[in-house]
Amino acid sequence: MKKDISKPLTKCRLFVKATWLPIKITLIVIFSCSILFQLIAFIASNNPIPWHERVTWSLFFTAVPTIFISAFVLIDPTRGIYRIVKQERALNFSFSAEMRKNNITELSYSDDLWFVNVIGLEIIVYRRDYIKEVISLARDKNVRRRAPPVLTAVRFDDKKIEISSSDDDCLKELEQWLLRE
Repeated sequence: MKKDISKPLTKCRLFVKATWLPIKITLIVIFSCSILFQLIAFIASNNPIPWHERVTWSLFFTAVPTIFISAFVLIDPTRGIYRIVKQERALNFSFSAEMRKNNITELSYSDDLWFVNVIGLEIIVYRRDYIKEVISLARDKNVRRRAPPVLTAVRFDDKKIEISSSDDDCLKELEQWLLRE
């Protein structure tokens, strides 16, 4: 018998669930390139390079670029967590306490108070009373390539915000959720 181990969402849990695949791929790439580099160095050299130098160079040439690539990959989930922190400060609540109180454990969830959606690396979480009204959902016409749609809305303090996502359906769901009474 399996025990239900689903726990309420937290910002950390959202971040980990959004980034586990890219981090796993990054580690596999580092390990594979490191082995490949050592194999090439062993086969190609007439005088063998000492093992500690091979390991050092292979880690340097694979880990350093991978760290920079990973930093760019982690920008989207970090923006999502930052939006949650802004809502917490503005509305004076604790995200993890709210998730625990409402027993929200899923990465795709919506009810009368919360909209939670994690798609790939994007974390889109909004509390209903943070957004007052929806202005529009449209694509930027000035961009030549296919641009993601942007949902323009008004916050509770009458400031305009723009919410974008690479998934059109997610923004349409968010718009419908916000328009529901």
